Parts: sequence; C-alpha cells; structure tokens
Amino acid sequence: MSRIYQTWNDWFQAEKKYFSEADKNWVIHGSGRDPEEWEKSGLQNAEYTLDVMATNPDETLLEYGCGNGRILKHIKPNKCYGVDIVPDFVQECKEQGLNSYLLEDFKETVDKVYSLTVFIHLKKHQAEDALKYIHNHLKEGGRAFLQVLIYQKDKDSKNFSDMTCYKKETFEKMAKSCGFKIIKLWENEGDIDRGQYGKHHNKYSIFEKI
Repeated sequence: MSRIYQTWNDWFQAEKKYFSEADKNWVIHGSGRDPEEWEKSGLQNAEYTLDVMATNPDETLLEYGCGNGRILKHIKPNKCYGVDIVPDFVQECKEQGLNSYLLEDFKETVDKVYSLTVFIHLKKHQAEDALKYIHNHLKEGGRAFLQVLIYQKDKDSKNFSDMTCYKKETFEKMAKSCGFKIIKLWENEGDIDRGQYGKHHNKYSIFEKI
C-alpha cells in the first residue's frame, strides 16, 4: 500500500479493486489466505469469547468491529449483533443471515460487548470514541470484553493495520473517563514494534458500565 489509511473503510474503499477475497481476509486476520484456517480461527475465537464472557442464552451480545462475520457467525445460540464501519463487510454479514449494522445504524442496548483485533489498531482518539459508543450501547451494569494492548509505553498506530499500545495508567484513565469500572486489565511484557508480544496479548480485558 502506497498510501497511509486511518480506518479500515478508507483502506477498503480505496484498494478493494486491487485484491482478492483471500487478500482481504488476510488483512482482517492472519489466517485469511487459507479458507480452512480462516474458519477454524473464527470458531476458536468465538469459543474463547463465549467462555470468557460466561454467557447464557438469554443475554444479548454485540461484536464491535465484526468485519465480514469471521467470529460473529459462530456465536450461538445467543442473540448477537455485529457493527462495523465498512458497508461491504456489513453486507457480507447480512448475506450470511447475521444481524449486522453500520455503527451509526445500530440502536439497541445489550448485556455484553466483545471486540477482538479491533482496539489494537485504533488510534487513541478512535479508541476513546469506541469506548463511548460501547458504553452507550450497554445496559446498566453491562460488561465489555476488549482486546487492548497494555505494555510499558504509549504508542499510537501509524495506520489502520499498525498496532496501538498503552501504559496501564493511560488506558485506565481513558476507560474511567468513558464511564467504565475496570474489572480486569491484562498487562504484557515485550515490545510490539519488534514483534515481541506478551503472553496476554490476545486476552480480553473486562470493563463494566457504571
């Protein structure tokens, strides 16, 4: 890519004529160029999500940044919605029978929200907007399960596919300012700029709406 894109939708709309389905899926998730691994990774992430959230069938769920349904389609039997900023991805989800919406079109409140491989690519101001959005769409006392990267430095992503990380105190302050109580915030050792990922890199931190 010769240009720097700030959001997934900027990238997708500008570049989609140049790449294949496998290329698109690979940018969404590293398993995307292998259809079998793509399905397997989506199922594994869904199972992990449901296990960590300890859901029951009566709860309503929301995936923030559902992409084209890699995880969302495996979240059963719960009532689950997905939101995304890319209209093409939302349409792909709808074609699979999934309850998907553009961010601005979703009006429901839910019991729990989860978001995997999304916050790690958002710039700090984008993450703050996302936290406010999630807070607004949670019921009172609802919980958010978010993959956020807590390392020993604050670093904003350079573009939509780069990674953002925070010092613990930085993200704690931001989450609290958006109306959340922190239940669990996973910390990591390492340097993501050198590909040195901590053992909690892929775990959900937990936040409760207050």
